[in-house]
Amino acid sequence: LQFLYFIGMTYTTLDDSVSEPPAAPAAEQQQTDDAGDNTDESNRNPLTTVAFHAAARGSLVAPLSPVKTETDEEMGLIKKEGSAQSGIWPPSAWYILVVEFCERLSFYGATIVFYPYMKHMLGWNQSTQNAVYNAFNFWAYGSTLIGGFVADTYTGKVKALYIFSTSSLIGLVLLFLSALPLTWNNFPHDPSDGFAVPGFTSAIFFLGLGTGGIKSNVSTLMADQIRDASPSVYSAVFRWFYWAINLGAFIGILATPVLHNEIGEKKDIGDGDTDGTGYWASFGLPMVAFMLGILIFATGHVKGLYIENPPKGSLFTECYRSAIHARKAKKGAIACGKYVPKEHWLDWADNSEYESVAKDFKACLKACRVFYFYPLYWLCYNQLFSNLVEQADLLKRPDWVPAESLNVVGSASLIIMIPIFDKFVFPTLKRFNYDPSLLTRIPIGFFLGSLSITYVAVLEHFIQNNEAYKQSGANGGDKLSDIPIWYQLPPYVIFGMSEIFSSVGGLEFAYTIAPKSMKSVVMSMFLLTNAVSSVIGMIISPAVKPENMVEVYFSFGGTLFAVFVLFVLIYHPSIRRRICCCFN
Repeated sequence: LQFLYFIGMTYTTLDDSVSEPPAAPAAEQQQTDDAGDNTDESNRNPLTTVAFHAAARGSLVAPLSPVKTETDEEMGLIKKEGSAQSGIWPPSAWYILVVEFCERLSFYGATIVFYPYMKHMLGWNQSTQNAVYNAFNFWAYGSTLIGGFVADTYTGKVKALYIFSTSSLIGLVLLFLSALPLTWNNFPHDPSDGFAVPGFTSAIFFLGLGTGGIKSNVSTLMADQIRDASPSVYSAVFRWFYWAINLGAFIGILATPVLHNEIGEKKDIGDGDTDGTGYWASFGLPMVAFMLGILIFATGHVKGLYIENPPKGSLFTECYRSAIHARKAKKGAIACGKYVPKEHWLDWADNSEYESVAKDFKACLKACRVFYFYPLYWLCYNQLFSNLVEQADLLKRPDWVPAESLNVVGSASLIIMIPIFDKFVFPTLKRFNYDPSLLTRIPIGFFLGSLSITYVAVLEHFIQNNEAYKQSGANGGDKLSDIPIWYQLPPYVIFGMSEIFSSVGGLEFAYTIAPKSMKSVVMSMFLLTNAVSSVIGMIISPAVKPENMVEVYFSFGGTLFAVFVLFVLIYHPSIRRRICCCFN
């Protein structure tokens, strides 16, 4: 119940208003009025205060004189003497970067072949494939909350990574075994009587649990290695962290589809097409890569390289108690006629034993308000690994290009673009005294994502109106257009660029705004938005059918564009005021 209460506090806004509170004494009322005369729109919205923008601006230059607070110093928002501004990372950070490369290679290498494996080997239809993939995605990102809670409350990040890495390894071993011909009774034609289906379903449970626990801790552990750094250094850390993610994804996505096509006997999948049955090799490579990652991580641990913040005990219980204390203090002030409005309802826990916890809890809640916008972004992002693979099956492609391998383009574009942005684009902008804040970068990614999915919708329209596509369906075979698969390249590139702004920006924002005691929890809250997108995907999966994919893609693109507009209007008051002036 405490856990559910904490989630409710995070994703709902408690009503801070009171119906006609008793009038304060005259002196207090005058003080309140004087303070009110100095308030503006930013003071009424906690997410537009100076302190909040200091956490989000990505540079040390504030539009106003920076207010030096304890929180600012702890988060590295104000440059300190002797801080690590040179950009030279300690060895522990490089160890963790290599570990993340191995983990992402194993994750993307395994999951990229989920769709063809479910379709061609297990015989599941598109709706079932979408439901299973979204359920796996929900579990993988939903379990980030478990990982963050375990690390911040009980074990610390290093031990938590060992625990959840074990879970991922079990999942990868089960995947490998479930695809082995020895575990099937009639390989590769009948998966019902062997280990294929139970092995696959068990594997995605363990793999999802391990993935969530790793994701909520590995990025924060890496950032913890960079002590006393400026926000620009942390920005670079998260960009290169994301670069390692995509380098691993690039190799995994490129290698595993080729392995199952080249190893093992061929299986007829209809309309004269065949598919390789060597999925055991496609799952075996990620398994070996993950074992290598665990070995590298253990080497750094044995050398005593890792720096981590110790766990703080029962985190959710303390947050719950601080919230209850604040609510009681507020009600008591109203009853005694001493009510004075405060910036946040948790400020009523000030000057109590819960003051420190309440401040951390308040920072967590403020950060999570930005995360509201991400589920629809991830819903569009997940299309690259699900329905776009199905769309690739409808396009004309060479025999050496598996439908699922085009995902490698997105990772390749990020591998190229991240160094360009890190070494040229952002430094050039700084030289012209412009350093876009996180609250500026994030919506740019939303806009590019909506543009990418809208392109996919237009391409789907041309596919369904293609004469070769219509004739192939009329002949009773699998539908296939004569549109080259290379027309599917732009959405992967555009969405890859959007990730530099929204995905990397979200990671950086979650780490920067989070208090030290709740870094893994806040990071897990950010990653949890992907789980929410999977729930949305599961809800709409019955409507995702080949005949209405144009409407589905246009709906996704249009909704993400609406998210972009809403984000800009909320977090950029100057733009909102200009629009209001135009209508007035």
